Amino acid sequence: MEEKLPFAGDIVRTTSVRRLNKLYFAYTDLSPEVQQAYKELIPYCGGVEDLLQKSEEFLFYPECHNIMDVARYRLEHNIEFSALSEKGKKYFNLEAYAHELEEKGCYAVCNNGMFKL
Repeated sequence: MEEKLPFAGDIVRTTSVRRLNKLYFAYTDLSPEVQQAYKELIPYCGGVEDLLQKSEEFLFYPECHNIMDVARYRLEHNIEFSALSEKGKKYFNLEAYAHELEEKGCYAVCNNGMFKL
């Protein structure tokens, strides 16, 4: 079975073997989450080179499909909220927090979750 490289669109007839190898090894070094969402992330990064350079800075939120999911995920999983009691979490203003996250960050919605870019 022939597998097409996700960055095949960046390869032209004059692409050197050296560049092709560089792209391939950079791609294989990406996290599995970024590899899975590669084609969806490219438009946010301006091209394959930028994606490969910036990908280490991405924060991944699995199973999140909107900013409220990200806020909920952060409330449950981030150490910054670990001091909150369960009662405190119950009354936490999640909508205001989600709004703040959205204002201060750039997020990409992908099939496997969301990325903060």
